[in-house]
Amino acid sequence: MSEEQRKKVFLMKIWISLIVVFLAILWIVSLKNVWVSNKQSLLGADKMSWADLRSGWQAVVTDVDNNLNQIKASSGSRQAKDAAEGSTWLDGVLEKAEELASSSEVLPLASSSSDILASSTVWEVIKSLSSTTGATTTSK
Repeated sequence: MSEEQRKKVFLMKIWISLIVVFLAILWIVSLKNVWVSNKQSLLGADKMSWADLRSGWQAVVTDVDNNLNQIKASSGSRQAKDAAEGSTWLDGVLEKAEELASSSEVLPLASSSSDILASSTVWEVIKSLSSTTGATTTSK
């Protein structure tokens, strides 16, 4: 390398070092300000009294209790209605199943779901149930 080129490389290294040192100093100075502002905000948070925290917590708990009571009231009436409708439907299903179980022959074990669907006895059960409940089924 020539003498001129060595000087250029040396100056480049010096300038890069100076820039890095300058950025490091700026970073340290700005960190000092960050720590001071965080410290002040934390001190302000300590000034909140226990009474404020307690009243805020009680307001949240009261709101949650009110909302839960509303949900329970609406779901309770809906569950009672569903239970009344469901019990009559279930009673009909159980009666039909008992009738068919006592009058039908024992079916062989099916090897797949298509064997079960192909069974005429299963389709009879489905058709009889759908006719008592008012539901419609599609035939094969």
